[in-house]
Amino acid sequence: MFRRKPEILQRYQERYLHLMVDEFQDTNLVQYELVKQIGGKYRNSVSWATPTNRFIRGGQPTSVIF
Repeated sequence: MFRRKPEILQRYQERYLHLMVDEFQDTNLVQYELVKQIGGKYRNSVSWATPTNRFIRGGQPTSVIF
């Protein structure tokens, strides 16, 4: 929908200026694309993985900003 109707994407980008994704390791490709598109205008998307996610940087907290 966002690709076909950029005006709708723009509305969501203006409404949600900051996005935070918890449990980023559990997101699927569609969820990732939504966060990337909505947060892409202002690049204010942050994803967080907790130390219990051992496979991410040896268990260290990790943040990713798109």
